[in-house]
Amino acid sequence: MNDRDPGYIRCGNSSGARTRCTAGDSHGFTLLEVLVATIILVVLLGSIYSAYTTNLEMVEIARESSLANQAARIVLERMTIDIESAFITPPRKNANISLGMRLVDGRIDDRPADRIDFTTTTRMETSSGAPRADLCEAGYYLEKDSEDAGLVLHRREDCTPDTDFSAGGIRFELARGVTGLEITVTDESGSSHEEWETPQGDLAAPPALVSIKLTLMGQDGHERLFRTSIHPAVQRQSLGGAGQ
Repeated sequence: MNDRDPGYIRCGNSSGARTRCTAGDSHGFTLLEVLVATIILVVLLGSIYSAYTTNLEMVEIARESSLANQAARIVLERMTIDIESAFITPPRKNANISLGMRLVDGRIDDRPADRIDFTTTTRMETSSGAPRADLCEAGYYLEKDSEDAGLVLHRREDCTPDTDFSAGGIRFELARGVTGLEITVTDESGSSHEEWETPQGDLAAPPALVSIKLTLMGQDGHERLFRTSIHPAVQRQSLGGAGQ
């Protein structure tokens, strides 16, 4: 090995005195190389972080959508069961109960907040030992949420029918974060109505179609609209024993 060899190291002298050792032709990274490597690393880490945060956002959106879908499904299924079983045939003349369906077009803070009340043959199961009734009053309506900026959807139920089928009974909270409830009915002639009440006399019958639009606000601030259409069963026969 000689001093021209790149791996040759000169160290010391002939007199044995201590000297500085240096490696021939050895060198480190230049400033430009360090900067290029740093830029490449930053770009790679930024791409990884961006993909990670995007994935988290997609997971949160999917979770919010799932929660809203579940809440809407529960509400609309309950309304469908009740309205499909609507029983609004007028009772006998000496009856002390009132049957029918009433739709009121309403708004709360410039949001659609319709209300519907009717008599139905279904009820919510509150407990296994609760007495069952053949006929109940049911209603759906919105109220302001005292804990949030949205609205609360309630279901009213009264299984002791009286002369006013739109009042009384107990209420159940069905959903929070509601920003709109729009209900329209279509009669047998095909005409749509934003307000409706059961015709009297021989023409008394449920509407041919009830259309519902339910809007929910998720925690992400996005509104989600859900729709359903319900065909009430037309029942023209009187309820056996009603009002007697």
